[in-house]
Amino acid sequence: MSLITKWGGRPKIGFGTFGLNADSMEDTIQTAVRLGYRLFDTAADYHNEHLLGKAIHHCMDTGMIKREELFIQTKYYPVSPYGYEDAYKQFKKSLEQLGLDYIDAYLIHKPIPQYSENTYRMENKEVWRAFKELKEQGKIRYLGVSNFCERHIDFLEEERNSAFFPAINQLEIHPSFQQKGLREWCGERGIVIEGWSPLNRGKMLNHPLINELAEKYGKTPAQICISWSVQNDVIPITSAENENWMRESMESSDFHLEEEDMKRLQGINSSDDHWDIWLYKRRDMY
Repeated sequence: MSLITKWGGRPKIGFGTFGLNADSMEDTIQTAVRLGYRLFDTAADYHNEHLLGKAIHHCMDTGMIKREELFIQTKYYPVSPYGYEDAYKQFKKSLEQLGLDYIDAYLIHKPIPQYSENTYRMENKEVWRAFKELKEQGKIRYLGVSNFCERHIDFLEEERNSAFFPAINQLEIHPSFQQKGLREWCGERGIVIEGWSPLNRGKMLNHPLINELAEKYGKTPAQICISWSVQNDVIPITSAENENWMRESMESSDFHLEEEDMKRLQGINSSDDHWDIWLYKRRDMY
């Protein structure tokens, strides 16, 4: 069952928890649920799974939302010792922190752990073996990866039609780092793309073309970027603590950028305009 089948049409926008203020995170999540967000993204490395869990339980306990209406995902962070047993250990802790019986999606946070450049392929295989077992046990609904290139995915699961082929790849994607080739490769294999940092850490808000289009459509620069993602079949993972900004993101899918403007936005793509922490600039090495 794909994400599209589960949702009767994939969620257009997700809500990310990276960098949220811990003191106000519970209120932020409750506001997001009230505004219509249903996909919530966290990670072991964010150290806030317990806060997300507490907030969504409050929403469920007060009748705001049912568990089956939510899509909760978190990520396994590759640390030493890295492998099969550690994947089980981290998953158990994440499940306990969230206070859930199952997680909708569990992702490997990055393909190449630090200090494991020479052995990461086989270690990823072992982590993926644990993921598959957890899925068979009903603890995970969808398996996924984050920041993976094509060859990293192929090495995990050679059989494209396997029930364990990654369902999700979460990538840095925004108009100035579009990853078109990787997006198309994933699309051909039925992998749903999620895009983190859809505003390029705020840099897009000052881009001349983005601002020109914002004026043309009567929208904000942020809404132009998020709409661009949605029209490219990318689920943007947005994040905000201000209720007006949260609402602004949710309203980004109520208009369409014209084809000519989408083509103009292709022209601002830059292979170097991204956060170089995933060794993408050395992609031929790994």
